[in-house]
Amino acid sequence: VSPDPSEQRAPLSPSADEAQAASAGSAPMDPAKCGAHEIHCIEQEAELAEARVRERVRTEAAEAERALDNAAHCASAEQKSVLSEEQPDKAQNTRLSSAKSPAPSDEQAVLEAQNSANWKMTLVILTTASVLMSLSYTMLIPFLPMYLLEELHVAQEDVNLWSGLVFSVSFLISGVMAPIWGALADKRSKKMMAVRAAALLAISYGLGGIVQNEWQLLAMRAFQGFAAGLWPACLAILSSSVPKTKLGFALGTMQGGLTAGGVIGPLVGGILAEAFGMRATFFLGAAALLTITVLIIFKIKEPQKRRQPQSGTNSPRQK
Repeated sequence: VSPDPSEQRAPLSPSADEAQAASAGSAPMDPAKCGAHEIHCIEQEAELAEARVRERVRTEAAEAERALDNAAHCASAEQKSVLSEEQPDKAQNTRLSSAKSPAPSDEQAVLEAQNSANWKMTLVILTTASVLMSLSYTMLIPFLPMYLLEELHVAQEDVNLWSGLVFSVSFLISGVMAPIWGALADKRSKKMMAVRAAALLAISYGLGGIVQNEWQLLAMRAFQGFAAGLWPACLAILSSSVPKTKLGFALGTMQGGLTAGGVIGPLVGGILAEAFGMRATFFLGAAALLTITVLIIFKIKEPQKRRQPQSGTNSPRQK
């Protein structure tokens, strides 16, 4: 049986739906849709380019940070090496400076120990000097009016005037010279000032025994005022030589010797004037001051001064 021709041709003809789809696919695209697609592509490319730029910036920043870290590490290592090189020099300089000069506290302790080693002997000698100094003065000064009358033959009506002049001129000149001698004692030597005062006072007492008139006696008393300063010098030496714990006792003892000499001086002076005459009393006073001079020269040591720290001893090395 032969098939129906109509049945065999039917599958070859497309359906209506397929024809509509084929006609729709072959139709041209809408221009609006095509522009939107291009804009979307451009935006994606811009985002990709921006992402690449951000990545490159982050990479460069990381490289710069690593370079800074490396530079800082190198600088720190160089500084440590320089400090390690300077440290031995500083240690050596410190050892040398400590070997040359002790610490201030140690130096002060050493000086106090040296000055206080023989403080008892110093106290005995200076107290003896105070007694002789006061004794020499008080055994002569109260009898100056009699000396003017009997030895220098001053008129009775002029004795009061000359007595006042002879007494006052010494104190006037000593008041002017005392600050000068004190400044020299601080700058030069306390012992030297004590020796100067004792020696010049001995000379003045010797001159007092050979004067021939009231003008010469006035000049001798002026010279005594110029030579004054023995008592302050002895006080300065004692204050620098005695331990601080014994300073009050030492000063009191020395002041007691000065007072004792002043008390017994007029009695001794009166006895000597009656026995040997007033001119001989001046010579005995000169001998007492000469004894003080010899004692200070040979028995008293100059108190050591504390050295001032040198500036820049421990200063760091300048580059």
